Amino acid sequence: MVASPPTESRLRTLKQLGADYAVHYDMHDLPDDLDALSAVRAHYERFGLPWKVAEAGPAIDRIVLGKEGAAEQIERYKRIVGKLGKLGVEVVAYNFMPQVSEDAMVVRTAFDATTRGGART
Repeated sequence: MVASPPTESRLRTLKQLGADYAVHYDMHDLPDDLDALSAVRAHYERFGLPWKVAEAGPAIDRIVLGKEGAAEQIERYKRIVGKLGKLGVEVVAYNFMPQVSEDAMVVRTAFDATTRGGART
């Protein structure tokens, strides 16, 4: 279950509902410092929710679009993923699509467009 933002009230409610672990939904706000990441884990664990999943980040817009700064985003992504592994986070979910605005990740004109290799999008 996702509690975004992961407030004390929401995490307490999730635990009461029977959640077994935490899903941190917005990795954009995650630091790449191990001590700071450990504090995020400790926040979840105070409510009996081990941090098992990190979803939706870190930022990859420059990587996806091939823009200046892509190499730095790759290095930051690698640092965070490595440190998440050290902390016992088992799943890092990502969405490899460019962010076109703050509240939209994808723009579609059709769901049946044919693309490279005959794939349909």
